Order: sequence, then structure tokens, then C-alpha cells
Amino acid sequence: MLMQTGTSTLFPLSVAGENDKVRIVHARVGSRLAKKLIMMGILEDTEWEVLQCKPNGAVVIRRESTRLTLGADIAEKIMGIMVWPKRVDTRQS
Repeated sequence: MLMQTGTSTLFPLSVAGENDKVRIVHARVGSRLAKKLIMMGILEDTEWEVLQCKPNGAVVIRRESTRLTLGADIAEKIMGIMVWPKRVDTRQS
């Protein structure tokens, strides 16, 4: 589910690519899971780098010295916007 917010596209963390940096906008979760996300440091307006997107839908993210693995069901509920995408250098050396 992609949604347009001004000039940025809002998307679930589960569809981010490896090495993308994502700013968390909100999480579509109940109060109990919201408290757990807050305790893990997953807050609105924090930026996380996506380290790995696993085939089962799990996502590994990093912010400073914190590294977390989120299951596919939770990653699907955390909505964010792209801060910077993975850049591939196509120039020949």
C-alpha cells in the first residue's frame, strides 16, 4: 500500500529496499504494540537504515548502534517515507 503525502510517498517498511534510509511516519498498530515499538526506539520522525529484506518478509533495520529484526507482520504496519535510496554507481573505473 503506497500513499502520496505531499511530495513524499508513504509506504510500509516491508517494501523498502536494502540500504534505503527511511523516516518513520506512523505505525498502524494497537496501543500494546505501540508501547513495544516505543521501547525499541521505533518512534515517529526517527530514521532507520534497512540492512536486509529477508525472503519471509522480515526486515533488519539499524539506527546508530541499535540493530533490530522485525517480522513481516510488524514491518507491514510501520509506515515511512524515503530519506535516501540505495545508490548504485554505474561508472566504470
